[in-house]
Amino acid sequence: MEKVQEFPSIIDLNVGGHVYTTSLSSLTRFPDSMLGVMFSGRRPVAMDSRGSFFIDRDGPMFRYVLNFLRSSKLNLPDNFQEYGQLMEEADFYQIPQLIDALNKIKSSRSVARNQVIRLTLDRDKHGLETLLTIFAEKHILQEIFQEHDCVCSPLAFSFDKEQADSSTTAILQEITNYGFEVMTSLSHPEDQTINEWFFLRKR
Repeated sequence: MEKVQEFPSIIDLNVGGHVYTTSLSSLTRFPDSMLGVMFSGRRPVAMDSRGSFFIDRDGPMFRYVLNFLRSSKLNLPDNFQEYGQLMEEADFYQIPQLIDALNKIKSSRSVARNQVIRLTLDRDKHGLETLLTIFAEKHILQEIFQEHDCVCSPLAFSFDKEQADSSTTAILQEITNYGFEVMTSLSHPEDQTINEWFFLRKR
């Protein structure tokens, strides 16, 4: 009969030089994963000189893997950018649940980054004409300005002096009606008649 290796309930794990302390139950949460198989006792696991079990992988990235094993939830910082590297680790550890969670977060954050509208208002020196220009992803402009036959990015409107204020206000209101809110507004330091708004869609 093949001998099965026994593991303690608390395990020190050296991943690429970074030592983590966790429970055996966390490491074997997904029995079919690489970690689940490693710590099932069915195969020998390498150890370092200090007696910690050793895996030659990205040490800092393992924190996200381990936290997912602990809670079945993937929590990443808002400024996280290393999706490719974390995906490689999830694939190496053979945790499809982690891969799915990572894809969902990456997709949602990518959409959120695209949900920004920049609007500039530029009056000529004589105040006779106002040019309103809207910069955004084309699909956002098509969603908001559906009544226009041809919507491209950027989208420009030209108003005469009498129409400028009321027409600009109407467009700003239309943008907010689609779930956007003003993130910031700016005025040119040398010419207060030039304005700029940034809108972000609420989640």
